[in-house]
Amino acid sequence: LLLDQRAVVSGVGNWVADETLYQSRIHPDQTPLDEDEATRLVERLGYVLKTAVEFMTEGRGFPSEWIFHHRWSKGAKGSAAKDSRGRKIVFLQSGGRTSAVVPSIQKVRARKKESTASTPKGKKRATKKNEGADKKKQGGNG
Repeated sequence: LLLDQRAVVSGVGNWVADETLYQSRIHPDQTPLDEDEATRLVERLGYVLKTAVEFMTEGRGFPSEWIFHHRWSKGAKGSAAKDSRGRKIVFLQSGGRTSAVVPSIQKVRARKKESTASTPKGKKRATKKNEGADKKKQGGNG
């Protein structure tokens, strides 16, 4: 979501997206977001940007608990990269970019599909495509 330059937020860099998703506990491939996830994502994005600017202005390093400090290494030879709490970091392709993800806290959550139970048997759900076809059958302009 944050890494797809054609989607919601264009111009968010890899490390900012990784940090925001990590702090939000959202997997980069999660779609769609529910209301709670969207709210958390916006709040965390604001926090990450504000904190990064503040710390850079003051000449300080970013907070030690940020994944930022661990995402660059991809694990030393023979060992896995870990976050500040010792949780394993994996690197995967998402939105055409490499993302640092902590699978133990960033999981893709299953979403319920839209129910078609309310559509009476034998009836089609109205869509632009089948509305036009129905009008043509009735001799109207579609």
